[in-house]
Amino acid sequence: MTAPTVAVVLLVKDEPAISDSLALLKPQCEALDAKCIVIDASEKRLDHIRSANPWVEWVDYEKPFWRSSSIPHQRNVGVRIADTDIVAFCDAGGLPTPNWLQACVDALSTGGYQYICGPIEPKGVSPFGTFNDSPTGTVPDSAPTANVAFTRSTFDGIDGFDERFNYGSDIDFQQRSTAAGTPCIVVNDARMVMPWGESAISTRRSWRWGRGAGRNFRFRSGARIAYLRRHPMLLGWCVLTGYSLATVIATLALLTPEPLIPWAVIALLWIFKNRKASRLDLVARDHSVQAIAFMYELLTGLLPRGARVGLVGYEASSAQRLLEELEKVGNPATSIKHPNICVLAFMRLRGLRLVAIQPHTSASASASASEQTVRRTARRARRLGLLAVIDSEHPGHPNGMSEISDHETKAVLLNRQALHALRNKS
Repeated sequence: MTAPTVAVVLLVKDEPAISDSLALLKPQCEALDAKCIVIDASEKRLDHIRSANPWVEWVDYEKPFWRSSSIPHQRNVGVRIADTDIVAFCDAGGLPTPNWLQACVDALSTGGYQYICGPIEPKGVSPFGTFNDSPTGTVPDSAPTANVAFTRSTFDGIDGFDERFNYGSDIDFQQRSTAAGTPCIVVNDARMVMPWGESAISTRRSWRWGRGAGRNFRFRSGARIAYLRRHPMLLGWCVLTGYSLATVIATLALLTPEPLIPWAVIALLWIFKNRKASRLDLVARDHSVQAIAFMYELLTGLLPRGARVGLVGYEASSAQRLLEELEKVGNPATSIKHPNICVLAFMRLRGLRLVAIQPHTSASASASASEQTVRRTARRARRLGLLAVIDSEHPGHPNGMSEISDHETKAVLLNRQALHALRNKS
């Protein structure tokens, strides 16, 4: 029997702790002749780690400019570049135990499984306990990609990770795989240690998990009840957070502490129930932040998202070509025929982030009139907080596009310019 081909995929964006992960993965990958692939969205800022690890296949990735996260995109790129029978995921900064990769490969090659996860143990102070520390063969409630592995056929069977997510696409992947007949199974020997980071990082992570849960709830309408049954904490803490806010308002409005009495009773019951937790304050903070983020995602999702890029002044044929190119790089776009302030403001509310303007080139339009129109449109866009790029063929045009190289399209150049502009703003 031919041994399966194996790859370990790591995603990174400005996380130097990935060097610790690579140091632990190197002997494991060498022992199994496995690839190690890093999909890096750091825009060259981790090149010193790349240079120190020539054994790693390092892939630069430019995310769609308007996205706060490109995690599902990077996951899909990593699996497809790997092109192996088995793919395992380790987070940047994750610390795999010495037998981690071997345990993953054994479970998928000879153990009869197609999709597995392992325990994730916290390192240091954390609001989280150990994830999925249950006997081998257990079906977990959630399987974060901080410690999962699956066969390529499992990935292809559900068309990979859903790129509409910013965070939470791993849990969605698990749900869709289960629905397709391939549940995730715990393999207890495949253990990972995870330093979750300092307080501010943990809080941001809780917010992202809450947003991801809200998006999952929005997108998977047919499985909402089942989702809440597996994750009752979300609904319970949404209710508790709303009740706490109402209690504060009632106390201030009535100038009496009486509304605090039932709230205090609930708080004391919760403290008693979780008395074995080492840091109740961190647990309460984590749950509260996730609940607020969950509700925020549901409320902001009421307004349907529209195009992220608007094209102004393009002829029909060139506009269509650019629209198709933008779609390929993950930037949904549309042509704007009447770029007045009301139209741009409405599109801004629906998600518009960049306006690309091409000066009229027809013989009937004078150069001065065309320039005036371009400047007026750019001024309106910037007044609304939008990025504005002038697509001019003349070199040296103010705020214009530079020359396109042979290996990229105009859509790729637009995305890179927008990324640079956003980075300069911050």
